[in-house]
Amino acid sequence: MEKIIEILKQLKLIEPEQEFKTRSLNVILGAPQIQGSFIMKKFFESVKFGATLSLACFFILVVIGGISVLREISPANLASLNTETINKEYNASDIRITLSEINYYSDSLDKVAMALTEAIKNKPEHLDSVVIEQEIEGIGASIEEETKNLDDILNDLSQ
Repeated sequence: MEKIIEILKQLKLIEPEQEFKTRSLNVILGAPQIQGSFIMKKFFESVKFGATLSLACFFILVVIGGISVLREISPANLASLNTETINKEYNASDIRITLSEINYYSDSLDKVAMALTEAIKNKPEHLDSVVIEQEIEGIGASIEEETKNLDDILNDLSQ
């Protein structure tokens, strides 16, 4: 096994002579290149020209369209930047916030926060399992009655 490895290492060092390298290079480079058909070449040239022309027209249309859109969106035409329009909207809107409303809302926030804190500390009664089961039993009976009535109505409609 070791002998085979030694032989392979020696074979790896073998190189061709310089004359063979030069002759092979000349043969490869001197070989005729495969030419595509004349029809295919002209077809692809025309497709390339058509694509270039189409792309140029598209960009011209985008530029012309962009300029016309910019005229419409110019700052002089925008209503949001027109001071007269802004003043009219301000006068038309009824934004009157009084100090009493501000105090009311701040007080209500405190009350809501206090109620939520109490609800978290004390377990609410409506979450008790006994109360929930009683409510489910009461709802179940009324649902059955309504289902029966609904079935009767549907049967009447189908006849």
